[in-house]
Amino acid sequence: QGKVGLYRLEVGCSPGTGKLKIAGDVEGVMKESIQRAFAYLMGQKVKLGIGQVIDTTDFHVEAIDLLNNRVPCEAGIALVVAIYSAVKRQSVLPGLLILGDLSIQGNIKSVRSLAEPLQVAMDNGARRALVPLENKRNFLEVSGDIVERVHPIFFSDPMTAAMKARMKEADVVFFDGTLFRDDEMITTGTGAKTGRRMGHIPIGGEGGSLAALEGISGRRIYVHINNTNPVLLVGSPERAHVERNGWEIAEDGMEIAL
Repeated sequence: QGKVGLYRLEVGCSPGTGKLKIAGDVEGVMKESIQRAFAYLMGQKVKLGIGQVIDTTDFHVEAIDLLNNRVPCEAGIALVVAIYSAVKRQSVLPGLLILGDLSIQGNIKSVRSLAEPLQVAMDNGARRALVPLENKRNFLEVSGDIVERVHPIFFSDPMTAAMKARMKEADVVFFDGTLFRDDEMITTGTGAKTGRRMGHIPIGGEGGSLAALEGISGRRIYVHINNTNPVLLVGSPERAHVERNGWEIAEDGMEIAL
């Protein structure tokens, strides 16, 4: 009854210098959350492997009020997902509701309640919802009808949200496994840059793809693996760790049947 806003966030890209341009009708807490999320992305662009693209692109953001009730909402996580998807040129999952906000340091802000936002979203065609992990306990207040019809996808950090928004229900996920550790090229004496500096998210470590993609269903395969990566060695601790987490290592001649 006017207490919940529902928006479609649209992001357009043009050649530029890393500027954020927000449509004039976006204001108040929504505008502040979008600006804060963009500041986070700018501060973490190298770590996220999108530094070069962001530095040469301007982003045009518009929020379409789907309920026409002019109730603002915090859209920080939605902005991160939208820009990351635009940079990677990959669409998010259809029928996806995105909840939650973040601080300028990337700390996730949960939502106060789940029942009403999920009900409104379901009534307007949502089939999935990205939900802060902290809100998992709030599902006790959500009706069984909503739980059956809107599939929750939990995330604990912005990068996990951005990845799961695009891959959660894929039958097969191929993911860049160039390096196991971010400083692998440096420590092996084969290069002077970190993996993230070159646009590669490492497999292991904090913020690595193995942790970020935890919970992804379907078959998961690492590809594009550098010869310094120890996961290539059968019996190595790194390979065993990856396989324990349900991932495969691509090999010459591998065939995938869908």
